[in-house]
Amino acid sequence: MKTEYEKCMPGERYDCRDEVFVKMKGRERDLLAKYNFPLYGDMRRGIKR
Repeated sequence: MKTEYEKCMPGERYDCRDEVFVKMKGRERDLLAKYNFPLYGDMRRGIKR
């Protein structure tokens, strides 16, 4: 039996509410927040996160 992620990769039907995808979405949200809203001190030094 394939996992939902294994079904997703070749384009098969899968359940996007699976725990794997929920965790991925949370991690993506955190990474985008760090990238789009750098710390003020980092902005002054020209450091992008």
